[in-house]
Amino acid sequence: MLWLGLRTHLGTRRMRARAFLGIMPPEYLVAQDRDALAERLKPLFGHALADSPPIVMCQLNALNRFDVTARLPELAEIPTLVFSATRNRIFPPKYGRRLATAIPEARYVEIPDAAHGVTIQSAEVVKQDCSSVLSR
Repeated sequence: MLWLGLRTHLGTRRMRARAFLGIMPPEYLVAQDRDALAERLKPLFGHALADSPPIVMCQLNALNRFDVTARLPELAEIPTLVFSATRNRIFPPKYGRRLATAIPEARYVEIPDAAHGVTIQSAEVVKQDCSSVLSR
């Protein structure tokens, strides 16, 4: 993760954007034009992948410090779907399973061969599972 983080801050804009795509499995990226993918993702992120907004470090620090575990039972009446991707190096599935267990009646879905970009890589699976949770 440290190497991935460094690569997203060093080098040319193209190198940084391509490094950011490293959150996805290499098998997925092999079939992609990486430059075109980075361009397609720009509107989803609200910025070019080569540009890491200052808020990112604040978000990462908050993840390490903020703990709402005690409040998760309050979500009991809200249909909840927790996704994990088997190859997510940023938030491994063990954290998704732990989160789903802490939310009463939450549904847990683990998507094989996907990584941190699961909503991009496996958009149809995510859409289908979200629809099933919302319809209950």
